[in-house]
Amino acid sequence: MHTSEGDWQKPLQRVMLFMALAPHTNELSDMIHRVAADKRIEELPACQQLVKYFTQQEIVPWPLPEEAALKPLAVFSGISDTEEKADEGEDAETTAKRGDEWWAMLHRRVTEHSIRVVSKYVEEKGRDGKRREEKGREEKGREEKRSGE
Repeated sequence: MHTSEGDWQKPLQRVMLFMALAPHTNELSDMIHRVAADKRIEELPACQQLVKYFTQQEIVPWPLPEEAALKPLAVFSGISDTEEKADEGEDAETTAKRGDEWWAMLHRRVTEHSIRVVSKYVEEKGRDGKRREEKGREEKGREEKRSGE
């Protein structure tokens, strides 16, 4: 089967978008990092940035700076992958509603990612605080021993 050079772009775009829409798992995180390493995603800058958000331990801004480039994509506009028109048997309102639902899902996934980032930060700070507290007690104990001798 012969495919043209650009035939990979739409499928890769869909993969990146649906990875962003999927619930977080360790397997998904691994797959996102693998896709992020693919040089071809540089040709899809808005999707590349979306994948980058999910590979970094940083809070993701919302609304996304790439919203203007992402919202018109077929996934969020409810357009069929194959024909760039509404799915057969569905009216424009139904397809638009589905696109809006997926956009809301993306917002939810971005929020969940940001919560995971904050949670890790708080957990690390809590551990650091406990370590400092324990270290302080150890030092205080040593000072008391020295002064008692």
